[in-house]
Amino acid sequence: MGRKFIVGGNWKCNGTVDEVKKIVSTLNAGDVPSGDVVEVVVSPPFVFLPLVKGSLRTDFHVAAQNCWVKKGGAFTGEISAEMLLNLEVPWVILGHSERRALLNESNEFVGDKVAYALSKGLKVIACVGETLEQRESGSTMEVVAAQTKAIAEKISDWTNVVLAYEPVWAIGTGKVATPDQAQEVHSELRSWLQAHISPEVAASTRIMYGGSVSGANCKELAAKPDVDGFLVGGASLKPDLHAPNQKLRETIVPSAKSYPLDAIMKDCKDYFLETGRRVSFEYTLLAGVNDGAEHAKELAELIHEWGPGYHVNLIPFNPIEGSEYQRPYKKAVQAFVAALESRKVTVSVRQTRGLDASAACGQLRNEFQKSPLQPDSNKPQAQLDVAAIAC
Repeated sequence: MGRKFIVGGNWKCNGTVDEVKKIVSTLNAGDVPSGDVVEVVVSPPFVFLPLVKGSLRTDFHVAAQNCWVKKGGAFTGEISAEMLLNLEVPWVILGHSERRALLNESNEFVGDKVAYALSKGLKVIACVGETLEQRESGSTMEVVAAQTKAIAEKISDWTNVVLAYEPVWAIGTGKVATPDQAQEVHSELRSWLQAHISPEVAASTRIMYGGSVSGANCKELAAKPDVDGFLVGGASLKPDLHAPNQKLRETIVPSAKSYPLDAIMKDCKDYFLETGRRVSFEYTLLAGVNDGAEHAKELAELIHEWGPGYHVNLIPFNPIEGSEYQRPYKKAVQAFVAALESRKVTVSVRQTRGLDASAACGQLRNEFQKSPLQPDSNKPQAQLDVAAIAC
C-alpha cells in the first residue's frame, strides 16, 4: 500500500484570535481531496489549540508545536503530552530546527521527547535537517542520520512517526532546496531506515519536506518519489490568493486606495530592521489609481530612503469584469517604467492574463534575484526573503 501524502501547517508563534478564525475559515472552505488521499494537519500556537480544535473541519487534524519530555510537574512554561491528550490533540511536532538552535535541544533530548510522546499515544512529526554550513561541508547525511539515529535508539514502533526533512538554510529564507536536492536527501534517509531499522519501516515511513514550501514549488517537489508531503511554515498562514471575482472586487482592488505607499514602506522597513531580511517589491498598476508618473516618483523616493540595489516588478492589472478599475494603457506603463528608471530604480514588468488574483495581490515570491543591499554598520545584514505588496 502506498504512503498517504501528508501536509502540515506550522503556524509557529503567530496569530491573534481574529487571524486564527480567518485562517480556519479559509481551511474549512478549501477544496481538498478526501482523507484517504491526503492527510492535513495544522499546528497553531498552544493558546489557540482549543479554538482551532473546536472549529476546524473534522477531516483535518490538529498538532501541537512541542511537548515536554516527561510527565507534567514543576516545569514552568512547558506542555505535557498528557495535556495534549486531554485536549484531544492527536499530533505533535518535535525536534524543529528552531528549538534545536534557539533552545539547544540535543539529538538525544529530541529522541527522548519523541519516545515519551509516542508512549502516551501521540503521533509525532519528527524534524531533522542540516544547516547551510553543514551542507556546504558535505555532511548533510551525516547530520541527518545522527538526528534520526537518536530517535531510532529510543523507539521500536514507527507506525505513528512521520519524519520531516527541513534544511535549516531553507526555512523562512525564501531559499528552497531544488526538487532534486530534496529527493536526494529523502532517498538517502529512506535507505538509512532500510539499513538500520528495517525494509518495512523504510517503505512505510512518510518523509515530509519542510523548507520554504510555497504554491510556486510544491507541485514539482511533490512529484518526487520519496517526498511524501510538506511541513509548511510561513506560507501556511496565507489565505489562498486565487480568490473568486467578488472577493477580488471587494477586497483586493480597493486596497490600492486604502493602503498608501508610505504605510507599506514603513511596514517593510520595520520588518527589515527586526529580521534582517531583504524586501523586494511587486507593484500592481491600476488605471487612474496608481499608474501616474507622480506615483512612480513617490515610490522611487521611498525606495531610495533604503539605499541602492532595489528592484521593482510591475504588474499591470487586467480588468475584472464589471469593475471600474482597468488595466493601464501600454504608454502609461512605459511612462511609469521610465520614471522609475530615471531615478535609478531597476524595473521588470510581469504581464497577467485573465483574473490572476495572485498577480493582483502581488503574491509573495522569491524568483526575482536582486543585487544585495549595501550593508550599513548600524543595520542588520539583509537577506532576500520578503516581497512587499504594493497594490
